[in-house]
Amino acid sequence: MEVQEALTQIAEIHRHVVRTECYRGYRSATMAITGVVAVLGGAVQSWLLRADSPAEFVRFWLVLAGINLLLVSSEIVVDYYLRLSRYEQRLTCQAVAQFLPCLTAAALVTVALCSFTQSSMALLPGLWCLFFSMGVFASRPYLPHGVGWVGLFYLFGGGALLALAPAGLSLEPWGMGAAFGVGQFLLAMVLYWNLERTAGSIVESKRRMVPDEHV
Repeated sequence: MEVQEALTQIAEIHRHVVRTECYRGYRSATMAITGVVAVLGGAVQSWLLRADSPAEFVRFWLVLAGINLLLVSSEIVVDYYLRLSRYEQRLTCQAVAQFLPCLTAAALVTVALCSFTQSSMALLPGLWCLFFSMGVFASRPYLPHGVGWVGLFYLFGGGALLALAPAGLSLEPWGMGAAFGVGQFLLAMVLYWNLERTAGSIVESKRRMVPDEHV
């Protein structure tokens, strides 16, 4: 009986460690690329799309979202099967599972609003930002310090785009480009400053502590 209790306590401690460990599968370079995609999308939107076609707007940004999702998910999958330990694989599943419900909800709301009038599609940019904000906050226990500011940026950005939706201004090229471009650049900065820069400093410190065998 005592052995079983000890095993239960060990399993509970392991779950707690997994929850408090920082997930390192999101990389700053990849997040910066997704921001570039958003900025470029906003820059070329007026050239490629008609100003009076919300349906084209939605299809255009869904394609860009699919490209960004493919970039991030492919990197996660490669890491999962080729580089990570079993412990890190479990942490990956925990972190990704936090974000999936928000992505699913965003997809369902998109389908629902696209089945109504085209004017209702003006709500989507703001709602996309709000759902992304919810995903960031849900993932916050597994992400580095400072990511909450990214969630707040998307939260207020989504609110601003919703306020502009009745006039149709949320469909303007700068809307999505600014919201997701700046947001992803902020996320890239947080990941780099709190994870990658710190990890590089630790490696460099250890390297300096090791004596040179050739001296």
